Formats: sequence, structure tokens, C-alpha cells
Amino acid sequence: MDHQDTVFRRYPEAQAVEEPPIFWHERAAPIEQGYWSISAGPELDAGVLGRGTTEEQAWADAARRLKTAKRRARVSMTY
Repeated sequence: MDHQDTVFRRYPEAQAVEEPPIFWHERAAPIEQGYWSISAGPELDAGVLGRGTTEEQAWADAARRLKTAKRRARVSMTY
């Protein structure tokens, strides 16, 4: 199954966001590295589900995290 489908089943509004590059200055030349993140929705305060250096890696990371995440148990009490 595709990684995006796995994420969309639980978070239908999930979207990929390309983050600006980070500049690492080492001895000789700066290294430019950008990354992608998958957010749970379009809101600014939406949680980050996964990250990667490419969009595909970010979707794969988000799908992997969702598969291994523990689900909250719902307790229902009746009187």
C-alpha cells in the first residue's frame, strides 16, 4: 500500500510541506540541506507526522510512525 494512503486513512487533511534549507557551515563550503515534513492538516499548529529529505521519505516516515504508534484506549462507563 502507498505511504500516502496509509496516512490519509487516519489524517484525511494531511499535507506535505517543503521546509526552507538549513545551511551547515563546515570548514570549506556551506552545505545546503532542505527537508520535507508531513503535517496533520493545514492549520499552523497541526502536528508533524513525519520528516524526510525528500517528499517520499517524509510520507514513508509518517506512515511508519503511524503504524508503530500506540492508540489511546477509549473507556466508556455506564451507570
